[in-house]
Amino acid sequence: MKIFKEKKQLFDNVRVASGFIERFMGLMGRESIPAGYSMYFKDCNSIHTYFMKMPIDVIMLDAGGKIVFVRENMAPWTMSFCLKAKDTLEMNTGDIKRMKLKIKDQLKIQN
Repeated sequence: MKIFKEKKQLFDNVRVASGFIERFMGLMGRESIPAGYSMYFKDCNSIHTYFMKMPIDVIMLDAGGKIVFVRENMAPWTMSFCLKAKDTLEMNTGDIKRMKLKIKDQLKIQN
């Protein structure tokens, strides 16, 4: 899976969280996240960082791929949700700022 903003590829390593265990675990247990890595949660408008060892950046997308929620540096042991969201992306802290992602940006997701 690839994710683009305009014609620029944002992530070169996107993991689709499928199945209950993988969706529940997400990035839990990791000490770090490789550069260019993101975890994609389809049909997910809420996440938690319980038991995580590091903060993460989070964006949530509507059904058309438009960013409707942004949370930078989401600390362990917190939750976020957005009623407008359909899908969620978790990524390294600092990726939102580095990629200049903001609400209303249009992303394209390709399998």
